[in-house]
Amino acid sequence: MKKLFLLLGVTSLALTSCSSSDDSSTTNPAAPLLKKVVESYSDGTSLTTNFVYNGTHLMSWSASDDSSAQVTYTGDNITKIEYFEGNELDQRDLYTYNSAGQLITYIRLDIPMEWGNREDFTYNSNGTITVVAHNGDLVSQTDGERTTIMTLTNGEVTSSVSDSNTFAYTYDDKHIPETNIAGYSKISFIDGSASGIIHNLMTEVETTFGDTYTTTNTYNYNAAGYPTTQTEDYEGDVTTYVYTYE
Repeated sequence: MKKLFLLLGVTSLALTSCSSSDDSSTTNPAAPLLKKVVESYSDGTSLTTNFVYNGTHLMSWSASDDSSAQVTYTGDNITKIEYFEGNELDQRDLYTYNSAGQLITYIRLDIPMEWGNREDFTYNSNGTITVVAHNGDLVSQTDGERTTIMTLTNGEVTSSVSDSNTFAYTYDDKHIPETNIAGYSKISFIDGSASGIIHNLMTEVETTFGDTYTTTNTYNYNAAGYPTTQTEDYEGDVTTYVYTYE
């Protein structure tokens, strides 16, 4: 698993929802922490990821494909995530915040490729976020400026517009699996993608150079309103997710 927060959010996500009273996978339904995700793909393969916490701080996770990650916090803010393939460092993500606790810079460093991407966030008075991205190497990222405007409605990203593509998103009214992970909501919209800050993303419609691609999701929920299963359909390519909490 390359990116937890994009996997569990950019897992992209859904049109119709179903509900279920089955809460057998949640031992603390009032404030559960995501413990395990099992992904099953249309080619018959699967991936299992397990998460480790200190209180509500996510400290690490490991997956059945021998990938893993280590998370660093400053207070309740996530400031670094390091991704490993086996024992080799593969990627380092760095996060910085303003005095109000808002994410202002995200840097993604691809260690083997010696490549870096930087995103700077400006929070506008009209409810939009301007994201300016550059690429470069592991030390400096100043090349190829790209601008994205993200629109927030009721606390969720409902659209993302750049020169090359446009995304539109809709959500349910339930809890996202990562709700109780400290610091998650502040970084859930990195890489120009909405992943659900409060609620689960139901539909994602991407328009790129006149072509449209749609992802829809169907969920089952436990009695506390957290997803226990998710079925993601991206243009007929179906992936299922099973969420277990502690």
